[in-house]
Parts: sequence; C-alpha cells; structure tokens
Amino acid sequence: MNIAIHQPNYMPWAGYFYKMAKSDVFVLLDSVQYEKNGMTNRVKIKTSQGPLWLTVSVRRNFPCIIKDAHIADSAQLRARHLKTIEMNYKRAPFFEYVFPELRAILE
Repeated sequence: MNIAIHQPNYMPWAGYFYKMAKSDVFVLLDSVQYEKNGMTNRVKIKTSQGPLWLTVSVRRNFPCIIKDAHIADSAQLRARHLKTIEMNYKRAPFFEYVFPELRAILE
C-alpha cells in the first residue's frame, strides 16, 4: 500500500496531483501549524513582468493549525485571481481545458 501525506496548498503544482494519483491513500495534513507566508494560502505564478504571488487572505490569530485558519472569502479576490491567470496563461497549452475547471471551483 502506498500512502502519501501533504499539507493543503492553494493551486498546487502538477506534482501534487501526480503524488495523489499514484497513492492508494492520500492524507491532507491539516493538523500542523499554519505557516504565514507559506504555500497553504498562496501560489507563485509566472507573468510577463516576472513572478507574481496570488494570495488568499486568512483571518485568524497566529499561531494556529491549518484547519483552524479561516479564509477571508472575497468574490472580488477570486475574480481578480481568475483574471490574472487568464491574462497570463490564455496562450498556454491546455488552457482551454484547465481554465473552465478552475473557474468553476473559484466562482
């Protein structure tokens, strides 16, 4: 039996999903300390102007564990992230397949 454990990430990289697919059991480890400025609530994307961080605001007194961190949900933030991704990746291979799925999740 193959077991993989990983902390949750905002918009994880392809290797995260590969690890998940190759596992018999995949455990989201959310019972560890939330790391401010970690990958749990942000992702770095490539843009024509260089790297850009997309960050989801978290409302919580620190320190806390990941499962106790609360997302400061904002439709405006989600729309801005989608627009940024669309503008920077619309010519990328497979964009037309991946972006509608991402939009469905974030909207």
